[in-house]
Amino acid sequence: MFSSIFTRIVTLLFVITADPNRNTLDLDMLIQGITPYLMANINDPNSLTQIFDFFARYVRKLHSDRHIKNTLASNPGTSFLEMIGPSDMAFVICMLKNSMKVWMHDPTDGNSSTTPKQLYTRGESKKRQFGKSTMSAEGMKYFQEGVKNWKPVFDRKGPLYGSIKRGWDEWLQQDASDKVIYLC
Repeated sequence: MFSSIFTRIVTLLFVITADPNRNTLDLDMLIQGITPYLMANINDPNSLTQIFDFFARYVRKLHSDRHIKNTLASNPGTSFLEMIGPSDMAFVICMLKNSMKVWMHDPTDGNSSTTPKQLYTRGESKKRQFGKSTMSAEGMKYFQEGVKNWKPVFDRKGPLYGSIKRGWDEWLQQDASDKVIYLC
């Protein structure tokens, strides 16, 4: 009972406040890191707009708005990108992929007879234990692949981080909506 009510509330919040492009999110491309976006649009300077929008709409939800605002205000020159890392990206992508079908399911639609299930965290045949994940081995593999693919992007000494940070700063100034302006 509680889980169905919770799912409906989350679904409603997701639909109301969601990304208008949420149906076009390619999570399998996102889990591969930044390389597919760079290769697909090698001559386009705005090729990373989708990634930056993903940071602002989804990854920032890992931290409260107050925490982000206070951290950035108390540390001048700090970027939101310094608050997140590869595991944050992989976690958000993994959780979206895990639950997207459930969130998109409309229980009032009479066409489907069964409710879709989550991909990786069904909890079937697993006893919940402190410190143990109910995520399936396939889900853990998907998460670990994401961490591995995003690690070079967030390596502050690596070549990608500087260009991503510059692109992020430009995106915030030019394309970011008023909703994410405090991420500056």
